[in-house]
Amino acid sequence: MIKKVLFIANFFIASSHLLNAQTEEWKMLASQEGVEFYVAHYISKISPTVNSIIKIQNTTEQQVAITFTPLYACKVGGPFMAFKTEIVYLNTEHRSSTHNYTFCENRNIPQIQIQNIQIQIKP
Repeated sequence: MIKKVLFIANFFIASSHLLNAQTEEWKMLASQEGVEFYVAHYISKISPTVNSIIKIQNTTEQQVAITFTPLYACKVGGPFMAFKTEIVYLNTEHRSSTHNYTFCENRNIPQIQIQNIQIQIKP
């Protein structure tokens, strides 16, 4: 029984590495009032998509509410399109948040921008 559980656990760990191949490290997109936005892209090995992960990091000593809109372009020089506006709450215990997006198909790595950043300090 224990061998079966270990086999299944190892299978899932190995599968997660095989299904997504990292194409780049975290890249800073924007920084405003102590809040930083990063992106990393992962190309799927089982479908023709690229998963983009946006990480938001609170570097302040305060609780903040963050509103932002990710923009993406699937081709270099292509028009940027807005994704839905997101609202995130971060405090001093939970300083970061990650958001997974699939913006483009055909394994095109999207260009990402962050706009409409609003940061509100919470008491």
